[in-house]
Amino acid sequence: LKLRGIMVKHTTEWEEFSDIECEIIEDAFNNENGDVELDLSVIDLKTSIMTMKHDKLKQYSIKRMDNVPKRLRKERFCPILKKLSEMADDISFVYGIGRSKRHFAFSYQQEYFVDMPQSIGQAAAGILLEGEKLGHGSEAQWIANYSLEDKYKSKQEIDERCIALYTRKCFLYKLLNKTLRDDDLDKHETLGPFAHLLGYEGLFNLPDVCRYSKTVYRAMNLSLGQVDQNESSLMEKLGIELCQYLHLADDAVCSGMIKEYNYVLNEILRYSPLSTYEICGVAFYCIRQADIPALQWNVTIPPPTKSLLFSKDDLSSTSTYSVLHLADLHIDREYKPGSNANCGRPLCCRDGIPKSGDLGAGFWGDYRTCDIPQWTAESMLKYIAENEEQIDFIYFTGDIAPHDVWQQTQDKDLEEISFTTRLLKQTFPEKKIYPCVGNHETAPPGLFSTVNMSWLYSNLAFQWINQFGLDEQTRDTILKGGYYTTIIAPKFRLISLNMNYCSEENYWLFINSTDPLGQLQWLIQWLQYAEENQEKVHIIGHQPPRMCMVSFSWAYYSIVNRYQKTITGQFFAHTHFDEFMLFYNETDSKQPISVAYIAPSFTTYPNVNPGYRMFTIDSENSAFVLDHRTVILNLTATNLYNSTKFVEEYSAKSAYSLKDLSPQEWNNFVLRLENDIDGETMGLVYEFFMKSSTPGNACDRICRMTLINCNLKTARAQDTTFCSEII
Repeated sequence: LKLRGIMVKHTTEWEEFSDIECEIIEDAFNNENGDVELDLSVIDLKTSIMTMKHDKLKQYSIKRMDNVPKRLRKERFCPILKKLSEMADDISFVYGIGRSKRHFAFSYQQEYFVDMPQSIGQAAAGILLEGEKLGHGSEAQWIANYSLEDKYKSKQEIDERCIALYTRKCFLYKLLNKTLRDDDLDKHETLGPFAHLLGYEGLFNLPDVCRYSKTVYRAMNLSLGQVDQNESSLMEKLGIELCQYLHLADDAVCSGMIKEYNYVLNEILRYSPLSTYEICGVAFYCIRQADIPALQWNVTIPPPTKSLLFSKDDLSSTSTYSVLHLADLHIDREYKPGSNANCGRPLCCRDGIPKSGDLGAGFWGDYRTCDIPQWTAESMLKYIAENEEQIDFIYFTGDIAPHDVWQQTQDKDLEEISFTTRLLKQTFPEKKIYPCVGNHETAPPGLFSTVNMSWLYSNLAFQWINQFGLDEQTRDTILKGGYYTTIIAPKFRLISLNMNYCSEENYWLFINSTDPLGQLQWLIQWLQYAEENQEKVHIIGHQPPRMCMVSFSWAYYSIVNRYQKTITGQFFAHTHFDEFMLFYNETDSKQPISVAYIAPSFTTYPNVNPGYRMFTIDSENSAFVLDHRTVILNLTATNLYNSTKFVEEYSAKSAYSLKDLSPQEWNNFVLRLENDIDGETMGLVYEFFMKSSTPGNACDRICRMTLINCNLKTARAQDTTFCSEII
């Protein structure tokens, strides 16, 4: 609805007509009518004189304002900074339609709703009837006519039209709010259709958290200067109030999280090409990214110059590397044994008294939402150093800070990075450590901008080069974006990617997701160089490509397809589980071409035993993974006996009876699992997936099918080739 301001002069003051009255007057003027009748008055458009119906001696001048200054509506509810519990009219819509008072809309849907065109007709008729009862027949007639124009339009157009009508200054929003607030079932037949279209169709068909994508808020009357000055603080206070009102977390977590993310969310809402509906839909997985043009892009990949077929000869070797893979450390230096492990926050085991009947946090760690204590982490690292006979180098795939996400600051993160770097260097003083960036290395967690990140990257460049021993030539790209390439040995190259620039949790990408920092194109250039110089390449990163934005994920998949002969190892983390992912030929989904390994986490968070991974890798020809072995700390036994109890959990070749760890052999193994979905081997896979903290029989048939199709066989985001879940 496009408004022009039309004013009426009462004594010495000009006052505004309602929004709908403005539209009625505009329609009459455009149709060249001589006069126009409103509910309480008649306007002579030739003389611009308004005469009141109840007293024809009362006449007023009107004028038309073509250039109305951009402004917020006058306050018609209550100040937005009041407690939400006091915001009666706002809450009637926010919660009446959006969440807690669904009875009115649901009851209408169950009892009256037919098809969309009929429902729109019923909505128009109902609004007309209610408007006439209140003496607003002219406004109601205009709304009814306007609504019927949408009868056969798309659902999105209908949604937008309903919200536009609701936000207009007229009798409708007040009446609908009161009806919802009072849960007035007597108005089912009249207002039920419109409430259903506005609320149920626009909001209820989405997952719970996405129903706020079309919530309408009314605000205070502020000048543009006040808006610019107070926008951030208003959103922060409103966000905190909403978080507390919905009991999403306790007051401390609500306050901390909103304050951390507020600036970023403001910037995203201001500069993103996505609509707020699309932003919410993508953030909370309600909308497929493939349906949003602004998120679609690809990269340029050179055509192959030689055969890409994998050779079994690449797996024969008499000389090997032993590589330690550490992932997701999350060492909590504030862990407190005996504290509350069921605190309801994102991270517990720090303070508080356990509830009656609950056990306090275990001394060596806890399976609940708690990270690993410092002394347990130090004991594990000491065990590795003393018991692993051969460690040639170390892959450390990120995540350092604990999960106290509502308390993250840049200074705190830098201190955690320095502490963990020192600890690893002290434990493995002679070993080369190859790191990548985890999502918890920044504040707020997961939010990596393409600008203003020097506070982190300059620190990482110093730590990685001076402490871990990376080559000086890696500095430039580390400073640029936290990624690098280096030579591990002759003809053996490592590429460390900053996968935070693909992560679907990095909301900065809502402003521009197209190959951030040109990292994928940079990857292609180095893979092309490696191919031309007969180098083999390992890729390390934190988030697996399956958890990336769709365009990045599919582009990465294409790159792996193109350079499948050059890329002989992929190593990721982030999920905290023990997994692998198969990559298939893009034109033949039955032909496996690569495999990526997702390492088990070092932390216990949540509900897993801490662990680490040892890879045996060919050092002669291919740098292929020949086998891997996983070691866990049995946390139950460790707490029971107050002494660390390490377990050689499994070797891949031995436990799964694999001839080798080629993509073809892993695919054959998956086919065996599918053919015996209820068998012991599939149960073993799930048990190892959970790092032996949960028995295999806890995973039912649906769980097992999901694990195979959506984890082991799917390496692309929102790919339904194998994973038929609704995503």
